[in-house]
Amino acid sequence: MLFKSLQMKLTVIFGLCLLVVIVALGVYNIIATQQTEQFVIASSSQSSTEMATDLLHEKAQAISFEIDAMLEVPLDTTRTLADVLAGVKDEAINLNISRERINDILRSLLVRNPNFVGVYTAWEPNALDGLDDLYADAEGHDETGRFIPYWSRNADGNIALEPLVEYENQETFEHGVRKGEWYLLPRERKEEVAIDPLPYPVQDDIVWMVPLIAPIIVNNTFYGITGIDMRVERLQTRVEEENEAFYSGAGRIALVSHKGILAAASDNPDLIGQSLAQWMPETWQRDLERIQSGESTSEVTAKTLKVIVPVKIGRSPLFWGVIAEVPQETVLAEVHEFADQLHQRGRQDLLWQIGVAVGITIISLLVIWLVSKSLVAPIRKSVTLAESVAAGDLTPTIEVKQRDEIGVLTDALRGMIFRLREVVTDVKKTAENVASGSQTMSANAEAMSQGTTQQAAAAEEASSSMEQMAANIRQNAENALQTEKIAVQAAKEAEESGQAVAEAVTAMQTIAQKVAMIEDITRQTRMLSLNATIEAARAQEHGKGFAV
Repeated sequence: MLFKSLQMKLTVIFGLCLLVVIVALGVYNIIATQQTEQFVIASSSQSSTEMATDLLHEKAQAISFEIDAMLEVPLDTTRTLADVLAGVKDEAINLNISRERINDILRSLLVRNPNFVGVYTAWEPNALDGLDDLYADAEGHDETGRFIPYWSRNADGNIALEPLVEYENQETFEHGVRKGEWYLLPRERKEEVAIDPLPYPVQDDIVWMVPLIAPIIVNNTFYGITGIDMRVERLQTRVEEENEAFYSGAGRIALVSHKGILAAASDNPDLIGQSLAQWMPETWQRDLERIQSGESTSEVTAKTLKVIVPVKIGRSPLFWGVIAEVPQETVLAEVHEFADQLHQRGRQDLLWQIGVAVGITIISLLVIWLVSKSLVAPIRKSVTLAESVAAGDLTPTIEVKQRDEIGVLTDALRGMIFRLREVVTDVKKTAENVASGSQTMSANAEAMSQGTTQQAAAAEEASSSMEQMAANIRQNAENALQTEKIAVQAAKEAEESGQAVAEAVTAMQTIAQKVAMIEDITRQTRMLSLNATIEAARAQEHGKGFAV
């Protein structure tokens, strides 16, 4: 029933269109907002990852420089010591120095450098002074008498002299480093090296250390080595401090030797001396290859961000490496927090948009309702007017002050009613005139009928044509009465409805035909009367009774 109202139809149609537009805009806005969020988050993630990669690389590079500096000092010291002792075998220098004097120098170096765990030199058999046999089993010597003094500092700071051990041992530790690597490798390579972390006895304790070795070479002949040992604990402490300062220790940092042995691991000190495979099981081989090649790389995965920076220690061609790794969730923590804030803001904006859309919809529906009401009002007036006209009432009128199509329609309807009133008035007047003429014709017909009856009585002996004429006269009278009834009926119907105009016109045509017939009969009657008079005149006395 509601949709029978044009106002309701307009409101519903325009309301639905408005709702579709608002919903479409809302959906588009939601999709656009989500895409914007995704773009912003992706861009922020990429930027954060790139920034974190740069920061991590800088951090690893800084650690690399610091480790290099920590190892460079003892390596420079042992290199200098090797250069000095090489003067013993260099004829151009011909340094004359005793074993006791060398021991004094070694002890002095250890005392002056508290970060050193051991200072030593080891010579080939009889290479120093040819007196090995004299020093067999002497202090700081073993049964061979070779000059192999090892000045060490234990955990309590006590300094002691011991002979070096395992210097010719080719056997390997569990992590693959030879027990005599610190002597064998520089003899083989004839160049200074930083030996992979290994355990070594220091005053009855086993200490993990990094030996820094310089060979004693004169004219390409190897005579021995000088070395300084560094505790790995010092490297471990520094790596842990650096890791704690970066992302609050959420990542991890490792110092890896040339052969892939862990010299420090911030997240697990127990892995010191273990293979890199224990710390980085999935990519350790690739990472070790990059370290050995001195390649600085970065790698971003779904879970981690990893940077590898080489460490070049002194003049050694054997690179070490710093590996720094940070979880992606740590790197992107701020991005995720920003994404949550952005998502929360998006939800709030969406709620506001829904509220505004509902408000706009309600206001728009109200405006549409009022506008449609103003549009439908003149149409309703026109409908009421048309219903009145259909009921036969032509008195109502309509006044609409509009210039649009509705105004044109009401003007046309008003003009139609005005013309219909004129037509009905004309029909009514015509019907009244017809009725009046019919009454006059009826009276004349009655008078003529009476005269004809008198003539018929006076001319009883007239011809049969006179009787026929009387019958026609009576018929004419009846027709006249019938005509009067038709005219009266036509006038009545004309007054009831404008639609009877056509019937009234037909009735008037019939009346005109009847009047013409009556006039014809009247002429015939007059002719008969004239003929009768003429015949009576001709008959003279005999025809007096026939005169009309």
